[in-house]
Amino acid sequence: MGSDERKTRIASTGAIELLVALLKPGAGASAEAQRQAACAFKNLALGSSAVTARIASAGAIEVLVALLKPGSGANASTQEHAAGVLKNLACGSDEHKARIASVGEGISAVAAAMGAVCT
Repeated sequence: MGSDERKTRIASTGAIELLVALLKPGAGASAEAQRQAACAFKNLALGSSAVTARIASAGAIEVLVALLKPGSGANASTQEHAAGVLKNLACGSDEHKARIASVGEGISAVAAAMGAVCT
């Protein structure tokens, strides 16, 4: 079984929706649980366009951008992973780049930088 196939199987279990719930600011997840969820997303968001589409449609982009904002309560490691997830989502899809750019002020510059990395 290949990596993309494993990611698809993980996504089909409802894991993406659970990870989004863990990452929502104010949801009560511990800092370590948030870090682990962001790290898992970063890995899931590599490669499979079907999985990245599912991540985006589950509302992860909005939650990840919220984690990057000052005052979100997310620690630096979680924020680093969140930025990595957004980079991975943007590298695979112009639609995701546009959605990331449209969420929150200042994120346009991040999306533009991710676009430069992806070329």
